[in-house]
Amino acid sequence: MFATEIKTDSIDRLLFRNVGRWVALTWRNDLFCPPMGVPYGTHLASHILALPELEIRAINACWIVQSPSGLFLRACDPPQGIGPSGTLWDFRYETLKKFPITELTEAQIDALRLHELPTFEPSDTDPTIKTFRSMRHLDQFRHPGYPDDVSVAYGDHIHPPEHPEVTIPGEHLWVRVTRMTDETSFTGTLLNQPHIYRGSKGDTVLVRYTAAKGVETLVCTALPHVPTESCNPTEQPPQRGNISHEDRDSVTITTNGNAIGPMLFVVDRDEVEAGDISRTAQFLQSFLATNASSRANFQNLDISFSGYDEDPRDLRHIPEVRAFVEKLDADFPYWLYFMHLGFGGLRVITGCLAPPCKNEGAQASAIHDWIVALLQRRWLPALSDLGTLTGMSQVELELATTQCLHYLTEGQQNPPELN
Repeated sequence: MFATEIKTDSIDRLLFRNVGRWVALTWRNDLFCPPMGVPYGTHLASHILALPELEIRAINACWIVQSPSGLFLRACDPPQGIGPSGTLWDFRYETLKKFPITELTEAQIDALRLHELPTFEPSDTDPTIKTFRSMRHLDQFRHPGYPDDVSVAYGDHIHPPEHPEVTIPGEHLWVRVTRMTDETSFTGTLLNQPHIYRGSKGDTVLVRYTAAKGVETLVCTALPHVPTESCNPTEQPPQRGNISHEDRDSVTITTNGNAIGPMLFVVDRDEVEAGDISRTAQFLQSFLATNASSRANFQNLDISFSGYDEDPRDLRHIPEVRAFVEKLDADFPYWLYFMHLGFGGLRVITGCLAPPCKNEGAQASAIHDWIVALLQRRWLPALSDLGTLTGMSQVELELATTQCLHYLTEGQQNPPELN
């Protein structure tokens, strides 16, 4: 099934709602005989189970009956009517969908004492996955029977014809979500081989939920492969280098295995006014080529814009610069990982992304709130994910987070060091 061919029905959505919960299945005599030959009740108390990489299943625990008034009662104690003690009677997804399903309230579950019965739910299930499965607005993207697999838009940007002002990536693939970063961001594994854009089946990717102009989508961003070799976090910092617009055909960032930074990457005004981010984007993506190049260039980059020395406007007030930075940020959220905190490039990037505000007095408060939202939604999760992939310890990640927060609130002064 292609990711654009999601065909969930009302039963799929009911099952998504009840993963990890008890439901009542109305018994049908026309499908097959129950384990003991005859049904011991009118319904089965079944636990909806979703194991990693497997389809939804139902574990049938005991027979129950429904009174004329709609009250559910136990018909017998488990495992009577199911089989000998220890017998597991489960329905695979396609079988489960053939039975009428009634959702049970917590009061009904308590009255039937179903909490006393085993559910076979893995004890090590990531709690963020449980939260992800409970997010009903994401059901429209889920694969039938697989609540952790979602359809994503992957790759370069396109404009949907019905909303040309909205930009989303173009190749639709499936991703298996493995962790939830926040309410709009997730980490997962690419389940298909991209045919148009860079990447491979099995890659670790970032997925984020967007609802721009009322168009809901899951946007997928590739992360680099993590090679088996490890990086030495105690390596000496490299020497400073310079990449200018004259070097636009070269984006090599290593010499004899050592990064030539802190690097100053200069964006030409002609590129800005043409809206051409290709050279800059290619350069930034080269930082993600390997674990070694990413780690070697941690906080090792500064960016400037040439050709604006005579322009009295602040860069963040120039529409073309703002649009250029917005394009870059759409596919590259790793500024906090790579930007050097002793220079002003990161503040330029942040200022260009911040919403314009005519009232300077109100601007500081508005931008502060916007920066906090940006960090929580996008930049800090990106820092954490890439830091984890490149072998940073929790202490290093916490220090990097503190340094970045200090930079964005206090300016490019000496950031706090680890005591």
